[in-house]
Amino acid sequence: MDTCLFVIWSQLWEHTSSVVNVLYIITIIFTVALIILENRTPLKTIAWILVLILLPFAGIVIYLFFGQSYRKQKIFSRKGFKALDYQRRLAAVQLKRLHEFSFYTNMDIHEKVPLIRLLLNNSLSLVSDDNEVEVFHNGKDTFNSILTELRKATHHIHLEYYIIVDDQIGREIRDILIEKARSGVKVRLIYDDVGSWDLPKNYVSSLEEAGVDVYCFMRVRFPWLTSKVNFRNHRKIIVIDGKVGFTGGLNIADRYIVGLPEI
Repeated sequence: MDTCLFVIWSQLWEHTSSVVNVLYIITIIFTVALIILENRTPLKTIAWILVLILLPFAGIVIYLFFGQSYRKQKIFSRKGFKALDYQRRLAAVQLKRLHEFSFYTNMDIHEKVPLIRLLLNNSLSLVSDDNEVEVFHNGKDTFNSILTELRKATHHIHLEYYIIVDDQIGREIRDILIEKARSGVKVRLIYDDVGSWDLPKNYVSSLEEAGVDVYCFMRVRFPWLTSKVNFRNHRKIIVIDGKVGFTGGLNIADRYIVGLPEI
């Protein structure tokens, strides 16, 4: 009787083991296909395929925990779609009002209606008035103006940058932010974890100790095993008191003022 039960158990185990192996192989093939379709960098694609092949079962678990950007998808989908829907509704209202002369405070804008309509339809670029724009053609003038306006701040300063370097201009801006935060100005800073990878911890901690709200955009803890490296925040924006703003292609670093050293 015992021998008979052993034979039955062995046959069931062999059958179950075969089914599990087949299911695992199908899962591996399906997962590898997903990784390839995600259009990651070749290095990351090969790395994840090797993890799945060389670490049976454990590879799947590792990929589910570190290979998927669930947090990014959740944040981007919720906030992104909500903001985009609101922007679309505002653009639709402006498109309907374009033919109304009361829509403009400056009648010279009437000549630009075709361009305004194109921008609203093409990129949801909303119309605003009572603005003045100054274009800077070099880093020196840009940062001189930024430093001047930062020192004038009385209510709030918001900054969002891809690269912040702990060099002369980086420290000068940091010192102004610290001074303003201590004087009661609300200062908020967002920096990108990949773009500002070399930013020292004491740079950030000195801002936080002064009362600056500092946030790191989508921190990357396992660069070789995550797709978060690809989803970065390349914005360069400063808003001061809701009245003055800076945007463009310059990060906070001396090389945007003096250029790169010759090799």
